[in-house]
Amino acid sequence: MKTKKILLAAYRSRTPVLLWGPPGVGKTAMLEALAQELGLELIRPHVRAPEDIALPVARPDGGVEIVPVGEFVRAARAGRAVVFLDEITTLPGAVQAAALRFLDSGVVGDLRIPPSVWRVAAANPPELAAGGWDLEAPTANRLTHTVLACDADVHAVGRVTRAERAPLAGGGGTDMGVGLARALTLTPRPQVVVVLTDGYTPWPEVPPPGVRVVVGVVGSGTAPAWATVVRLEEEGS
Repeated sequence: MKTKKILLAAYRSRTPVLLWGPPGVGKTAMLEALAQELGLELIRPHVRAPEDIALPVARPDGGVEIVPVGEFVRAARAGRAVVFLDEITTLPGAVQAAALRFLDSGVVGDLRIPPSVWRVAAANPPELAAGGWDLEAPTANRLTHTVLACDADVHAVGRVTRAERAPLAGGGGTDMGVGLARALTLTPRPQVVVVLTDGYTPWPEVPPPGVRVVVGVVGSGTAPAWATVVRLEEEGS
């Protein structure tokens, strides 16, 4: 249920998502069910080489145009849709790089995918994927999470792909303004900041500039009106 709420928030803001987890946990089934519930066309390109995404085509004037191929052509013409790239850790670095531009900015070749199309990728940890590869640094920078453990200050910074690897530190007296300010100093600069909190903390009066903020509130606490808020049930409730 928590995962579905977070995915719904990501869909509403058309934020690209990486579903990360071992084989058999239902990543694909979850996305298929959500697409059906939302009435979205589900497009699943088969990508194993850069030319499965886009190809150079000579123009009559002697120039070259990079055009999408296969299911990416369908994506470029789609209305309400989700494009799902599965098992990206089975792709070598050159293919990940070709897919990253699409996942990060919605661009395939020289064509921009309509903003109504949601972009989602899924991956198994490379040690659990047949012929698996680690995420290349540019891909990891865009699709993994940098965790800031925050109370009155920021105590730990770590890049993770799964929740159990998140470094947690600090105590009470949390000031979310401090954490958000630190998040904006990260390189590359985040497009989305996700905050997990009980809501009993001071917030800035205005949103941070140029970044979306999604707040997952555990329990009955509050979150600012300028954020996208997801209510999370406490464990066992």
